[in-house]
Amino acid sequence: MSFIRDYDIVTSGNESPRSYHSWAALSTLSSLVSRRVWVDQGIFTVYANMYILLVGSAGIKKSTAMSVSRRLIREVKTIPICPPSITKEALTQMMAEEDAPGKKTFKHVINDKPKLVEYNHLSLYANELVTLLNSGGNATGMVEFLTDVWDQDVFEVKTKNKGHDQIIGPYVTLLGCLTTETMSNLMNTKIISSGFSRRCVFVYSEDYGTPVPRPTVSPKKIAAWDRLVTRAKELQTVSGEFTWTEDAISWWDEWYVAHHQKKKDEENVILKGFYNSKAEYVLKIAMLTTLSESDSLILTPEHLALAVGFIDDIEPDMTLIFNGAGRNELSPVASSIEQLIVGSKEPVLLNRIYATFFKDATNEEIDKVISHLDKTKKIQRLQLLKDKRPYVIIARPDFDLASYQQAARLSPSKGSGSAASGSQSPVPSASLEETLRAARRGD
Repeated sequence: MSFIRDYDIVTSGNESPRSYHSWAALSTLSSLVSRRVWVDQGIFTVYANMYILLVGSAGIKKSTAMSVSRRLIREVKTIPICPPSITKEALTQMMAEEDAPGKKTFKHVINDKPKLVEYNHLSLYANELVTLLNSGGNATGMVEFLTDVWDQDVFEVKTKNKGHDQIIGPYVTLLGCLTTETMSNLMNTKIISSGFSRRCVFVYSEDYGTPVPRPTVSPKKIAAWDRLVTRAKELQTVSGEFTWTEDAISWWDEWYVAHHQKKKDEENVILKGFYNSKAEYVLKIAMLTTLSESDSLILTPEHLALAVGFIDDIEPDMTLIFNGAGRNELSPVASSIEQLIVGSKEPVLLNRIYATFFKDATNEEIDKVISHLDKTKKIQRLQLLKDKRPYVIIARPDFDLASYQQAARLSPSKGSGSAASGSQSPVPSASLEETLRAARRGD
């Protein structure tokens, strides 16, 4: 069994989105292997540190996914976890102290001679990322620290009394949660900059999943948890440089050239920034998926392809949340409406959208946003008849109106023109009918 498969067993049977748990598993592995493994890329070195942010509406169980990872790291008892609310100054001073809890060493052979390599590890878990960033009232300062410490061999720390201290071999991991609204606000106020965002993986979901009234812990899950703890402790002794097979080198070179063209063509500034870091993340994840299965320090085409698959699975959703970072003041509203529609299995009544976003935009502004999203084929604006009354619904771009019309026997007309004439249409599907009734009540 692999670490990732066991993690999947342990986290099955709850309402948190599977994508959250999958990336929390990678975050856990990132903390477990620390700065002890790496890929040499010539002029720079890639370690397995990652910043992973779980993004979604309130109540979608982001913290549920995060808490499993934190619990497992605590079981190891050797990996320091940062307090949930700490200032940038307190955090850096804690890491710079002579007896810092994350200051560790491991043996590595350099030029045929064994040498002790020092590093300094700290794992961050944030139920609400904004709480961590705003600790001490210096959100920009915390973001700057997380941005600057990302790939440093030595990080300089200024202190009030001692002058300058150094953090040798800093290794910081982050698994945090934030709502889509907070995400848009942080980007549009420039607190989350392109420099910080390109170092992060944003895992977005609006899948509330199947209701689980009484989550249970089966013997199978208990056995999987025990294997996770065992493997977590084993990984504390794994160290060294990853090497490549010849097939892995060929696979990587071909993929890298193709990806390089894609990032050149991207227009969104923040998404372009992430594409600049995607190759680095592929190497990080390839290391972690390899160590999920064994102590091997060899990169193979299979693990590189698996790493690309992890990122490709969430990339379309990352595009959704990054679309709210434009200059237009209605961009966050447009992004939120698009997320709402794309995440809905059924069409959404226009009046419901007015009611949902009335604090963020006027009805006229919402109409402009929907018109733009419709013209750019990100959603569909459809006008239907029921009881000879027109209703406007907003649907996903892949919504099949013809099939829906045949099933519900509705009379449609695309766009904002007058409703199609004809005989009275029968009652639409139950979920849409409930939405229509709610709109009439003003819900």
